Amino acid sequence: MKQKRKKRFLERAEMVHGAKYQYPNLDNQYVDAKTPITIICTTHGEFDASPDNHLTFQGGKCPQCGKDAKSKAAKSKYRAAYLDWFNEALPEHLSLAGDFTDPNTPVKFYCAIHKSYEQHRPVYLKNNKLWGCAKCATTATLESRQLDLSELQKTTVPPDGIQILSLSRDGELPTKVVCKCSRHGVFSTTMGVIKDGKYWCNDCAASQRGFAQQRLSRLTKDKQLGEDCHIALLKVQVFELTSLKLGVTTRTLKERYKDAILEVYEDIVLPEIHAYTLEQKLLKEFNTQKDHRIKKLGVAYGKRWPGDTELFALEARDALVFQLRRHASKLLYNI
Repeated sequence: MKQKRKKRFLERAEMVHGAKYQYPNLDNQYVDAKTPITIICTTHGEFDASPDNHLTFQGGKCPQCGKDAKSKAAKSKYRAAYLDWFNEALPEHLSLAGDFTDPNTPVKFYCAIHKSYEQHRPVYLKNNKLWGCAKCATTATLESRQLDLSELQKTTVPPDGIQILSLSRDGELPTKVVCKCSRHGVFSTTMGVIKDGKYWCNDCAASQRGFAQQRLSRLTKDKQLGEDCHIALLKVQVFELTSLKLGVTTRTLKERYKDAILEVYEDIVLPEIHAYTLEQKLLKEFNTQKDHRIKKLGVAYGKRWPGDTELFALEARDALVFQLRRHASKLLYNI
C-alpha cells in the first residue's frame, strides 16, 4: 500500500509541477501524505514539505518559488483592478486595442463610433476621468447636459422586471442610468446598453447559459461521461491582442482555434463531464483575472471571436496551469 501511495504521489507531482522538482531517496523518506520529505527545487535547492502541501501549493512549498508566485499574483491582481476600471468606467464603444502592462505605459484605444485610435496612459485617464476619445468626450458632455430623466422614462421601454430610477453624472464620464432589477436589485448602466443591449442588467445577462453549461446539465441529468475531449490553456492572438484562452473541445485544438493559437501551455484529455466541470470551476476561481479586451473590441468591430468569454490576463498563466494540472490530476487518479 505504501509503495502504491508513493507511486501515485510521484505521478501527480510530475503532472502538477513537471520536472521542476526532484525527490531523492524517496524510498526511505516517504511515510505518508502528511509527513515532510526532502525535495530539491531545480532553481532554488533543497527544502522540506509534506507530499500533500507539495501538490496543493503553486510553488510546491519551495520558499522562493512561493514568493515568486505571490509576486506574480500581486501584479496580476493589480492589473485586473485596472482592467475592471476600464470595463466599468469607459463607454461601451471604446475598447483597449493594445496590451496593458502597467498604469503609466501608454495604451492604444479604439473608438468604434469615430473609427479612430488614441494613446493614453491608463493612470491619466483614470485620475482625470477622461473618455479616451476626444470627439466622444465633447459629444458626451453635450448629451449628458441634455438627458432628462422624465423624458427617458416616457420614451424608453425597459426589459421585463427593470425599472429606471435616476440619472448619475460624474464629470465628463457618460451619464449613468440607475435602474432596479426585480431579481438582482439596483445597478447602473449606460445609454449605449439601453439603446442596443438585450439585457440591461449584467447579472440577468450572465444567467443566460451558454453551450458548455447546457452540455454539462445534459450529461449530469443523463448520468453520462460524454466523449473524451481536450481541456487546454492556450496563448492566442485575436485582433492583434494576445490573451490566455481556457477551452474545452472534442475536436483537435488546431481545428477548433485555427490560426489564433500562438502557444499551447497545457492540453489534458478528460471525459466531457469532467472537462466542463473543471472549466466552470476555473472560470469562477479566476473570475477577477478575466481579459475582456477581445470581446469588447469584437463588439466594436461588429464581429466577435468565438470563445471570447473564457479569456484571461497573461499574468495568470502560471497559476492557471498549476490549478488546471492539480484538479485534473485528482480526476485522472480518482482521488
